[in-house]
Amino acid sequence: PIEIEGRRIEPTCSGAPGSDSAFRFWARRGASPNLVVFFDGGGACWDDVTCAIPRLAGHLREGDGLYKAELLPGDNPNAMSGIFNLRNPRNPVRDWSFVFVPYCTGDVHSGSNTARYVDPDDGKTYTIEHRGADNFAAILEWIRANFNAPERMLVAGSSAGAYGAATHYASSRKRFSAKTRP
Repeated sequence: PIEIEGRRIEPTCSGAPGSDSAFRFWARRGASPNLVVFFDGGGACWDDVTCAIPRLAGHLREGDGLYKAELLPGDNPNAMSGIFNLRNPRNPVRDWSFVFVPYCTGDVHSGSNTARYVDPDDGKTYTIEHRGADNFAAILEWIRANFNAPERMLVAGSSAGAYGAATHYASSRKRFSAKTRP
């Protein structure tokens, strides 16, 4: 748990039935004074039907689930390609520091509430922690405490993470505005 502006925040995943609510993120310190903040994707949910179909580690067939409800084995950026391939000499950010923001809340990294839904199949009530904004607030505090103000910052994301990047770009920039260039 962390206190931010008088508010207690405890990072968590969705808490969907059958899921692991443990939340963690990945960070790597690079040689350059620059920072990449990358928001992972993974679908979304917003009502009784869509939130009743989570993607879980125990059910990883392609197409299972409408949103990532917990951290999945494939969420490790060390196993990803593209900007995460730090051995590729053509990668323009290979020497930058990285913070990888995983996705497991069904809210496109933008939620800050607990929602109750009713499973349309069995009529049982269940709860989803839509805490993506809270999770990133805690990560941003960690970044502030662990990285000097970067000279440049790239805030990016894929799929639902693109919404997270757009949502949190301004707060990320503001946090480091004195030294960060666009």
